[in-house]
Amino acid sequence: SIRNSQLRWKQRNAVLSAGSSAVEARDPRTQAIMMLRGKVINALRSSEERVLKNQEYHDIIQAIGAGFGKNFDVRKMNFDKIVITSDADVDGFNIAQLLLVFFWTYMRPLVTEGKLYRAETPLFVGVYKNKEYYFYTAAELDDFMKDKKASDVKISRNKGLGELNAEDLKRVCFDVKNYHRIVVSDVAKAGALIQDLMGDDVDKRKNFLYNNVVFEEGK
Repeated sequence: SIRNSQLRWKQRNAVLSAGSSAVEARDPRTQAIMMLRGKVINALRSSEERVLKNQEYHDIIQAIGAGFGKNFDVRKMNFDKIVITSDADVDGFNIAQLLLVFFWTYMRPLVTEGKLYRAETPLFVGVYKNKEYYFYTAAELDDFMKDKKASDVKISRNKGLGELNAEDLKRVCFDVKNYHRIVVSDVAKAGALIQDLMGDDVDKRKNFLYNNVVFEEGK
């Protein structure tokens, strides 16, 4: 359920979260929490009827309050920003990707007008000389460790958002400095890319991977 404060919509953000600590971690003055408890589906590969029957999407549509599909009116949104949060792993990225596809397909002005954000959550947290550092990929951590002794750095892999307590969740995810706006500079190219990667055409998806992904042999 959505937990609203009494602020005007321009001051409020709707945060989509799977973590049970989200309510305690939020800033009640500016953040309303929508709990994602079920499974989201691929809106590009599903009929409109099936999308509307999906409980998670149904709840999102009702909470935002600005319509759906051709009837969506970004000016009627109950919130200024919609913030996607998810774990910093493959499953988390998949959930974020599916939510992005849904918003792009059925609430596109929300995306093109800069109302959609992703809360970046670190994969690793390091403590070095009493200072905390966040690393969002293994490569970032490796680069940081190049000129340091392993014994001098305390590294912990982040738990899933659902396992973090309210204090940690607020620090690594709900702080607004971790919000990154999803920007679309070319609507046509973005639409074509989403269609290729998330649509029904398997060949287009394969071609994109073969042409854009570097595959390395296992060591």
